[in-house]
Amino acid sequence: MSFTWEREPIRTAPLSVVVTVPPAAGPVEPIVEPLLSQLKRLGQDYEVLLCPEGGPDQRPARPEEPGAATVVTVEKPGHGAALKAGLKAARHPLVFTFPATGEYDPVDLSQFLERIDRCDLVCGCRRGLGRWSRWRWGFWPYLLFGVSVRDATCPVRLYRREIFKRIPIQSPSGFAEVEILAKANFLERIFDEVEIAWKPGPVSVDRGSARDLRRLFNHPDFGPVDPDAVAAEATSPTSA
Repeated sequence: MSFTWEREPIRTAPLSVVVTVPPAAGPVEPIVEPLLSQLKRLGQDYEVLLCPEGGPDQRPARPEEPGAATVVTVEKPGHGAALKAGLKAARHPLVFTFPATGEYDPVDLSQFLERIDRCDLVCGCRRGLGRWSRWRWGFWPYLLFGVSVRDATCPVRLYRREIFKRIPIQSPSGFAEVEILAKANFLERIFDEVEIAWKPGPVSVDRGSARDLRRLFNHPDFGPVDPDAVAAEATSPTSA
């Protein structure tokens, strides 16, 4: 596979928003309603998928607006498991991941969209994150996996959905955020990063476990998630 810096324009493509809902999160309406308002202002097709991190026993209530969001069935508990289920259910070319923790502002989505045409994924970088926290959560992903972003554990990101053909999520926990970056880096995907508003609160995404790190380091799985799609891509004129 030959490498190219060029990317197909995708900024105005339909958008799937994967909202991961921690078990300790309160009602989702105060988080989803501002998100829906921002999506409507953007003027492009979208869907909102609520993915409970508590697994099949957690059932977050939908917003009152009819058809505003769909609750996705998640087979196992954990942030990574919720992400995996949301990506599987997503139907659109762009995927925006946004946790229902109340820490983030959906208005920042427009900044992500401004950058996606020239890369494969745009990572959020939390404004106001302490120097020690930034070093701690940025240095070891770089040391172990060569991931060169300032905030490797920030869960707010925008992806071209097609990159997940070769990035099956193995980590059921919040370590999935680092796992995705590590695999995308190995596959020579192009990253960008944008600073976003962040207000720490009582609920946040878990950081994962050493077991997840060992699994990724020793037994990484690169799929393909969809063998037929990957085979078709490999035989297309643009992949030569």
